[in-house]
Amino acid sequence: MNQNSWETTPSSFAETVELAENFAKQEIVREMEEKQLYYHTLDHAMAVKRRSNLIFQAIKPTLQSSQSSTELNRLESIIALCAVAHDMVQNFSQRDKIKTPRKRIPGVSEVATANKLIEYLTDLNQRLSVNPFKSSILFQKEDLAIIEDAILATVCDLDPQAGKATYSFSSHSIYQPYLYDYQPKISIVGKIIALADLGTLGIDGVKPFIQEGVLVFLEDNLDV
Repeated sequence: MNQNSWETTPSSFAETVELAENFAKQEIVREMEEKQLYYHTLDHAMAVKRRSNLIFQAIKPTLQSSQSSTELNRLESIIALCAVAHDMVQNFSQRDKIKTPRKRIPGVSEVATANKLIEYLTDLNQRLSVNPFKSSILFQKEDLAIIEDAILATVCDLDPQAGKATYSFSSHSIYQPYLYDYQPKISIVGKIIALADLGTLGIDGVKPFIQEGVLVFLEDNLDV
């Protein structure tokens, strides 16, 4: 489906989210092809979506005591979108030599991803508002804040012991500062997406974790 059109106007928030997911998938494929990505692919996005759903389903019974089924369904859709889109943009710092590893400045890709997705969702809201609609199918201000927070929750940085400004996934131990920041969170979504993003070993096991390590190495070391 083209990002600028659809056959029928969404009749539910879940269908609106599906439009956004399709946009994110198109962008991921384009990034894969243009930047020769091996790890940050559609396979990774769908794996994070699956793992985030596993986490959400595990805690859903607890959430039901404080949220309605409508609220939980909306939350589930937002989690799915964040999982698919969280690595939509991949930016690398410029390499000095062609045979040196590609590096990322922590947070740059995540901010670019969040900005691009929020821009698309804002535009999508405007386009849907042209025709008769139910406001419930649109992304609300609170939804956009949760989505931005969740994507930024996946920012990885060097282990504090390393103390360097840039990193290569294949050569340093990394962690997610969001999970260790005890400031109040906007919602549970950020924690779910962060855990699902780097949760391959704990959720899927050793073999997929090793395979991901190989793909990360290839992505960061194109000369190989």
